[in-house]
Parts: sequence; C-alpha cells; structure tokens
Amino acid sequence: MKVINNPADTFDTVYNRLNNYQREDLEAALINNTSVNRSDINGIITQVESARNTVKDQLQAAKDAANSAKNQTMRRTVIQAEGARKAAVSASWWLFAAIVLSGVAAVFGAQVGI
Repeated sequence: MKVINNPADTFDTVYNRLNNYQREDLEAALINNTSVNRSDINGIITQVESARNTVKDQLQAAKDAANSAKNQTMRRTVIQAEGARKAAVSASWWLFAAIVLSGVAAVFGAQVGI
C-alpha cells in the first residue's frame, strides 16, 4: 500500500526489499519444494541473485536518471526566473524613463504655453 499511496517512495521501497533478500530463506524454500532437485538449488540461487543484482543496478540507474532530470529542470526554472526578473527590471527602468521624460515634456510645454 505504501507504493500506491506515495509513488515517490517506489524506488526506495523496491530497493529496500531487494536489499532485505536473504540467501538462506531462498535456499530453505527451495529445499522444501519437492519439485526442485537438490543438485539444481545452487544454480537457481545463483540465477536469482544475478537477477536481483541486475534489477538493483537498473533501479539505481533509473533513480539517478530521474534525479538528474529533476535537477536539470530545477536549473532551467531558476535560469528562466532570472531572465524574467531581468526583463521586469529593464521594463521598470524604461517605465521610469518614460515618466521622467513625460514630466519634463509637461513642464517644458507649460513654460512655452505661458
């Protein structure tokens, strides 16, 4: 249920379950299984451990890729926000210049009109 309620914890949940794997538990389960030959148990365990390690590596690579994408998105967002801030500063200076210029023009017009 934890994975369904909080999908952000999916990587950690699966990774922790893979880390909690016990070779002895698998071996005991295979020994108790009457359809598995005892001579095949070590081979099966080796295959399971190899698959577990492959999944752990792939899971870590996916997590790293997701974190990298998140960090790139955050960087792009900061850069865009900085660009927007600079544009707002520039616009406010132009507005200030326009107000001052119109004030000067108004004063000059008032003087000429007298």
